[in-house]
Amino acid sequence: MTAVEKHANQAMAIAVAEDWKHLQVTVHNTVGTAWMNGKEMDKALGEFEKAEKIARIAWKREEDGANSNLANTLFFQGAVLTTTKKHEQAAEVYHNIIPVLKDDEKQRYSLLEAWRMTGQAREL
Repeated sequence: MTAVEKHANQAMAIAVAEDWKHLQVTVHNTVGTAWMNGKEMDKALGEFEKAEKIARIAWKREEDGANSNLANTLFFQGAVLTTTKKHEQAAEVYHNIIPVLKDDEKQRYSLLEAWRMTGQAREL
């Protein structure tokens, strides 16, 4: 994981210097996914939570692509929570996607998936 972290730190330095929130979110989500693949769920969740904080700032500013970035970040969090059998928390995270996407006509399938995953997590 050292190589991933090294390159992620380099990419993050550029994204922060340029105030590119969407790329900061992408870096955290990429590292989080790498941790998930390595079965390090706590570390993965930590990266996704960092990504969420940044994505929420961009979303509140109504930056381009912020809806998708925030929704994807929350889907990643939900996946970790589902994998670790924290279904109540997963349901809450999935449900938090709905207000992010409810007015975005281009995200209707993702909105439907957020509702589906909310229901599924509540049933588990």
